[in-house]
Amino acid sequence: MQRIKDRITLGLIAGLGANLVKEAIAETGVRSGLTKYTCRRMVPLVLLNKKDAKTWKGWFLGTTTDMTIACLTGVLISYTLSLTGKDYGWLKGTIVGNGVLDQVFNAFTRVLPQVKQNPNSNILCRGIHTVFGITAASIITALGDPTLFKESPYPPDNGIQQKMLSPESRHNSCIGWKPSEVNDTGAQNGDSAKNQKGINDDAKTKLRRLYPRFKSRQSTSRGNSYH
Repeated sequence: MQRIKDRITLGLIAGLGANLVKEAIAETGVRSGLTKYTCRRMVPLVLLNKKDAKTWKGWFLGTTTDMTIACLTGVLISYTLSLTGKDYGWLKGTIVGNGVLDQVFNAFTRVLPQVKQNPNSNILCRGIHTVFGITAASIITALGDPTLFKESPYPPDNGIQQKMLSPESRHNSCIGWKPSEVNDTGAQNGDSAKNQKGINDDAKTKLRRLYPRFKSRQSTSRGNSYH
């Protein structure tokens, strides 16, 4: 699958996807009676009168405004992960999502004082914002190209790292040896040992041939000394 290399496009897609999850949970809370207000439902109450807020105009205005805020928050999460790396992305997404969406929610509650008196709405919105941040960060990590993210200073824990951290590898790195060089040196040493062995065998063969002559000369010299 081809990854997305543009941060803004990646943030827009992540914001839209995370907002669908957020709104699904919010509507479930409204239908179950946990709350009467969601971020999308509060927008027409703030910008329109009560009569128009319940019409299709209010629904359209609330939906588009909520989607716009979600997309901007997704872009901000995308840049955050791109600059700081995707490690602990769920935590970074939670911080950014709650930081931005809570400010928007607090601005709405200043205009709608009845929302402040409903603790279920406040708790539900905080939880939804957390889910939004985690979902957006997960989408960005899954769809984003690896070149967009800052590389982690810690290499992945795999067999290569363990081999590099072994005592033998550390010793070789300290003295400047490489495994290939060690193998080449060992091969050269083996070849030189074989050559030296061949030379020794030739020398022994020559000594064996000369030994009878040397022994006869030695016995002759001894006999002359007796006379």
